[in-house]
Amino acid sequence: GGDELTGFHWTEQALSEAIEMAHQSGSRLVIGLPRINREGQRQQWEPYLQMVSKLPSDGIILSDLGTLQLALEETTQPIFLNYTFNFFNSYGLKTLQNPHIRQYTLSPELTLEQIKEISRIGPEARLECLVQGPLELMISEYCPLHSLLEAGKQCGGLCRQNQYFLRDRLQLDFPIYTDQFCRLHLLNTKDLCLYGDLNRVSPVGNLVYRLELKTATANQVGFMVQEYHRALSAINKDQQLENDDFVIKEFKALTGRDITKGHYFRGVE
Repeated sequence: GGDELTGFHWTEQALSEAIEMAHQSGSRLVIGLPRINREGQRQQWEPYLQMVSKLPSDGIILSDLGTLQLALEETTQPIFLNYTFNFFNSYGLKTLQNPHIRQYTLSPELTLEQIKEISRIGPEARLECLVQGPLELMISEYCPLHSLLEAGKQCGGLCRQNQYFLRDRLQLDFPIYTDQFCRLHLLNTKDLCLYGDLNRVSPVGNLVYRLELKTATANQVGFMVQEYHRALSAINKDQQLENDDFVIKEFKALTGRDITKGHYFRGVE
């Protein structure tokens, strides 16, 4: 669910089938709502929340205060809060403490040391951090594809027909996607990747690792999830991580993008 960036629309039937497949494989499935839910679009996202609330999923992930309040009033589903809530400290987490809230995703702008401190004094609910994938840099109502390529014409859905990028003065290409509300999502030119540093992250207790792969293909998702699962299993058994350089090289080959460690080890500059 959530922001539909690849053109696939999550109908009730598609969600039901995904939930069934996840549960049959011993996995959990949490359904997301869009990051931005404007008042004028209530006729779209409010019924969507009501629909997903009735499905036998393992929770709902929310990205703004409005849908959080609505979910607390109208559903008993476990609630997961997205990194868009910008949790930078334990006070923010405690402000939104509620028995229905099961997990908080921390801001990707935190350093690992700051995450350790929050996990030490924060709430008992699980904390999540992003470890893999292209992070969103910006969301905009402005569509450069329509403005530049279809000026004065009706939208022809160019965004669904090809892959587009914005190129900056350093000749770096930033992927752009549009969602079901025609909002532009600008992604980082590099993928966040902590695969080679999981042994530095794992000592932080009560931490869930999130792979942000909503624009990835099935093959990319399968390979990355498998390798992260293998690496974490090795770490849990106090075994040495092998071939991590090779795996990271494969990640780059699969996506065609370079990698970054984000702010975890250097902070925000």
